[in-house]
Amino acid sequence: MTLLEAESGFRMLKSSLGLRPNFHQKEDRVDGHVFISVLAYHLLCWVRRRLEENGDRREWKTIRRILRTHSLVSTRLPLADGRVIIVRKPSVPDAE
Repeated sequence: MTLLEAESGFRMLKSSLGLRPNFHQKEDRVDGHVFISVLAYHLLCWVRRRLEENGDRREWKTIRRILRTHSLVSTRLPLADGRVIIVRKPSVPDAE
């Protein structure tokens, strides 16, 4: 069962997150790509487990579609003395 979950997770990473095979010329770039892929997989597993603990058994594609409605808006306000104030506000996500 664990192997099936891992294969499913990496399939989702390759398709929905855009992680795909990259042909790097340097070993440290390969290491970086593998590290990011494994880190993303662990984050994906954590999110899915937390949702399941709360009774949400929807597929990852559905969750991604819902989360697209939420965004963070940054506004830069330049002042006369040269300073800049940055205001960040989250949008209101869909009730779903």
